[in-house]
Amino acid sequence: MRRIFQGMVYVLGTYAVGAWSAFASLPEEPVSTPYGKIPLPYVEPAPDDSLGAPFGPPDSLRPPPTPRPRLPDVLPFGPGELLEFSIDYGIINAGGATMEIQEVRRIAGRSCFDIHTEARSNSVFSKVYKVWDRSQTFLDAQELLPLRYEKHQREGDYKKDLLIKFDRAKNVASYENGDQVSIHPHAQDELSAFYYLRAVPLEVGREVYVDTHTNRKNYPLKVLVHRRETITVPAGTFDCYVIEPMMREGGIFSAKGKLTVWITADEKRMPVLLRTKIVVGSISASLVKYREGERARRIGGTARS
Repeated sequence: MRRIFQGMVYVLGTYAVGAWSAFASLPEEPVSTPYGKIPLPYVEPAPDDSLGAPFGPPDSLRPPPTPRPRLPDVLPFGPGELLEFSIDYGIINAGGATMEIQEVRRIAGRSCFDIHTEARSNSVFSKVYKVWDRSQTFLDAQELLPLRYEKHQREGDYKKDLLIKFDRAKNVASYENGDQVSIHPHAQDELSAFYYLRAVPLEVGREVYVDTHTNRKNYPLKVLVHRRETITVPAGTFDCYVIEPMMREGGIFSAKGKLTVWITADEKRMPVLLRTKIVVGSISASLVKYREGERARRIGGTARS
């Protein structure tokens, strides 16, 4: 039972909460899960005189630059939005998770969405393997780029705290111990990446690229849009895009370890289901309740649509 929940925490991560952590937030060493060990991608070490690891692969291997999609003037989300999920292994409930956008705040002179996520194991699972993960990002309301990211993980005996500040003028990510790492000009953190994805155009058969940064490393993600599908979850029945995030270079997950996300095809673009198959059965995070927020106007601060 403990191994099941460990796999659940890693695959759904804070993104049973924010569905992206499994791909954007990688541990420092291979992780054992119910379906075997997941290896880490190769990241080229930084030269001694650099600020940190360069983003992406070496120039000879880097794919041609992909233009950033045009962002809509009115976003699909905004202050007041609250999404509540049930985390389950088959028919067994293991806990719950929330994603919430709080009031707009000023950070470094910019208006930012204050986005929080939280995942907790329930009382039954906590007796075997207690989990309480929290994360927060301040997302620039105009450019949809994070300025500050914070994460606190409490998983069994494991404890980790992370704080990253993004200097957009210098394209540098700074850590509490003084480390600085060069980043892509449009780099997202592991939580903001999902909100960015909600805002960009999606089309079946097309790919979306998202440059991400966490744990002093840069990870270019490729998101596949597989199909449209109508599904029913506790919160209701929704017409959805079925998407799959994966590493742009090579890939870190085998087919049996991939993460699939159902995101509504309407103007809300809400995640309603996350699922990963394991050797026996599957692990999922299903939307059970939601509160719509004030759809925000990207240019000139927030306003009702």
